[in-house]
Amino acid sequence: MQKGHIGKKGFTLIEIIITVAVLAIISIPLFQYFTEAAKQNARMKSQQNAMLAAQNTLEELKAERISITTPAALTLGTGVVSGSAVSRDWMIQATPNPSENGAYTVKRSCTLNGGSYTVTAKVTPVKEVMSSTGTVTYQDMEIPKMDSSKDIIASERGTADVNAQMQFYNLYANYCESHNQSKTMTAADFKGKLKKEICIKISRENADDARIRVYYRYTYNNNLSYPAGITSSSKYEEDIANKAILERKLSDIYVFYTPDSIGSGSDDVVNVDVDTNLTEIYHNKQLKLFIFSQDRTSSNGLNVEANGTSDNCFEAAYTNIDGSKTISGNMQSKFKKDGTNWQMIKKSGKNRIAEIEVSVYKGDSVNTSKLCTVNGSVTQ
Repeated sequence: MQKGHIGKKGFTLIEIIITVAVLAIISIPLFQYFTEAAKQNARMKSQQNAMLAAQNTLEELKAERISITTPAALTLGTGVVSGSAVSRDWMIQATPNPSENGAYTVKRSCTLNGGSYTVTAKVTPVKEVMSSTGTVTYQDMEIPKMDSSKDIIASERGTADVNAQMQFYNLYANYCESHNQSKTMTAADFKGKLKKEICIKISRENADDARIRVYYRYTYNNNLSYPAGITSSSKYEEDIANKAILERKLSDIYVFYTPDSIGSGSDDVVNVDVDTNLTEIYHNKQLKLFIFSQDRTSSNGLNVEANGTSDNCFEAAYTNIDGSKTISGNMQSKFKKDGTNWQMIKKSGKNRIAEIEVSVYKGDSVNTSKLCTVNGSVTQ
């Protein structure tokens, strides 16, 4: 029996060529895609490394407060960053520039996850003064930042004087009516006849908190004859701040006031009373008192009296009244002067705040493209 043959047919040369051509057409874009993806991954890795290097650098500067953020970093008279100010392999990139608020820049090399980078840190003091001799000095901010979580901010609303006049007029009018006397005064007649005192009372609120009350106390000018119904014990009080704050956090007391109009050249009176049971405040002497006159041209000085040992609670006191005006009372020694002028600011020889801009570049030069920039600040 004769076996049949099954037909066998292979690829022709033309078919093979076409197949190879098609595969080539398809493969080239695929290879390009994978190549570009690899490059993109490398760029992303480099970008991530750069961002990590920048964040690490910023956190280092913030945490360690290294000397490049202090006045010691500047050689007085020359404005050159001193060698002792440079640590952890930092090198000088740019010396202080007066036109940029005294900003200067340091740099260093960095290796991270197998990649080489150059890191720069531009340090800009928040407050700096460049004198005619080229000396760079630093000072605190002119008015410390107010924080309602730990500070008391007492600002007059502008109605207290009028309210006090009406209160005293009512005492007078009620007396006249009850005693069948005719009224010869109006509420406006009490203007300029009431003496105003600024009172600051700090007492125990509970086991953890202190209660701070800042208020005006009005009495009748004892140099004048008392109208009917008005005596030396007559008074009117109006709160301008009343708040409880954690005793250990209580820091600054800011009082914005309008000078008293009683008597030419008289002193505005501030009475301070701190309960002796606020032991943490007494122990730490943590309080600072700021007295802002809203009319600096007033001829008034200040008389600041602390009841008992209340003055022992205060680290210092500051005012913006004219330097020629006197400060009296047993808290006089707490007020600070800048030469012949009373200070509204606490000055010192060191920088308190510096803004920092950290930039990272690929390789060992800042001439390459910048990968990232991170901004932050250092405070002391």
